[in-house]
Amino acid sequence: MNSKDERVLNKFKQYLQIQTVHPNPNYEEAIKFLENYSKEFLLNFESFELVKDNPIGHIFIEGTEPNIPSILLNSHIDVVPADTNNWKFDPFSAKEEDNKIYARGTQDMKCVGIQHLESIGRLVESGFKFKRSIHITFVPGEEVGGHVGMEMLVKSGIIKKWNIGVAFDEGLANPSEKFTVFYGEKAPWWILFTAEGNVGHGSQFIENTAIQKIYSVMTKLTEFRNKQLEILKKDPNKTISDVHTLNITQIKAATPSEKSINVIPSKATLACDIRITPKKSMEEIQKLIDEICESCNVQYQFLQHTPINNLTDLESQWFKTFESSCKELGIEIEPQIFPAATDSRYLRQLGIPAIGFSPMNNTPILLHGNNEFLDRDIFLKGVHYFMKIFSDISKI
Repeated sequence: MNSKDERVLNKFKQYLQIQTVHPNPNYEEAIKFLENYSKEFLLNFESFELVKDNPIGHIFIEGTEPNIPSILLNSHIDVVPADTNNWKFDPFSAKEEDNKIYARGTQDMKCVGIQHLESIGRLVESGFKFKRSIHITFVPGEEVGGHVGMEMLVKSGIIKKWNIGVAFDEGLANPSEKFTVFYGEKAPWWILFTAEGNVGHGSQFIENTAIQKIYSVMTKLTEFRNKQLEILKKDPNKTISDVHTLNITQIKAATPSEKSINVIPSKATLACDIRITPKKSMEEIQKLIDEICESCNVQYQFLQHTPINNLTDLESQWFKTFESSCKELGIEIEPQIFPAATDSRYLRQLGIPAIGFSPMNNTPILLHGNNEFLDRDIFLKGVHYFMKIFSDISKI
């Protein structure tokens, strides 16, 4: 193994050891680490806040033709919690065993952040001149909706100012020899239904209670969920990306005291997580919500709402160049719709084509799971893949 590969492996492990885990991510230490790492390549690094205590890291390399659309390489700094009781090693130790690096964030997505920085740094070191300007961002808060990071970059007008032509962001591991690439994703709609009803003593037949209404909501949502699942099971050619998913995640009822079992509560709520496939119209889901609220006499509010869900054109020059680069590298890609949500959705809402690609094949999907790991050789290959892909994209 050469010295450059040893260096980037050490950087990867150091980044993993910084506990940027919710609910109190250590962004300050991560930003300082990324700044020092960038300086080793003489890259121009800055950090700024659009939301207090949520810094955004930014590297800028001006292209030889700075007025043409630029390239954005995005990754998020934060990671989800890990239950140490269910891990074989400390999830923030970056312990290596049998060529595998174990840590929270190895797949989601500190690997890609390091690969973006290292691949661009190596190209700069080699004397490569980018035709298009490059923006590398390290954003906070993706794991809690992206509202303090990428969404703010979009709302502030900064992304528009940067004149982004194409963006790269996270993908998923692929257990097979192939590599998964995402050109779209499901739109997350998190909805809170609220019912108010009659109250009384638990010994009586009280009608039109809040809980009765919420139960009716739950029944109708479950019926819709079962229909989507049936569509998926009946057609072996369909994937979870072809249907809407819906899961009830919270049910609550308010009483004066938890011990008041004999009191019928006046208010009840139900929260659900709906992921809308871009292959179908959002109107179907909006109609379902409206009908449920009218028939069950309940109110609703969005806790998260994606009103626009664009796809990246697979025939665009951006994707075709990416596809060609992968072919030259000898890697086979599988274009898919991402089943969950990433920061890419905010970019696609602006009409910016975004490609979700984490170069991890022969790897089980372990994001948010126990004993998350990434093989060191697969990680190192990803650096070289990105060097080829980014140099090719920058030339068009």
